[in-house]
Amino acid sequence: MNLQIPLANVALQTAYLQPLLAMVALVFVSFLVLVVRRITELQRRGIDPQQLDRRTATAAIVEDSRASDHFANIFEVPVLFYPLCIVLMLGAGPESAWMLYGCWAFVALRALQAVTHLTFNRVMTRFYCFFSSSLVLFALYGAVILRQI
Repeated sequence: MNLQIPLANVALQTAYLQPLLAMVALVFVSFLVLVVRRITELQRRGIDPQQLDRRTATAAIVEDSRASDHFANIFEVPVLFYPLCIVLMLGAGPESAWMLYGCWAFVALRALQAVTHLTFNRVMTRFYCFFSSSLVLFALYGAVILRQI
């Protein structure tokens, strides 16, 4: 097994780090939104944090669960994105700029889903972003799998 990366491909392969880090940044921003909203609500309403010791209790007490719902969502399908980027950085995927564009499309659709979820929260808009980003991710994985056959 040859693990050396030809120099011509290094730029493309290291470029996959950018959408990966953008996705990590989206997680950090989502976390900050969650923390700020939760602390603000607890202080505003005088809620003892211990009352939120279980998810069911939290759902019954908090008025706005969008940030926590979104934070949970960002650890579902997107966790498949990180190993994909690593595989692509290692050169195991197709050597095509389209793969990089697909990674950026996934990040953009997830960012749009995040903005939707954290603001006006229209369910069908969120669904279209979720569904589209999932299709992009599955297509990227399909291309990697086909290259291995």
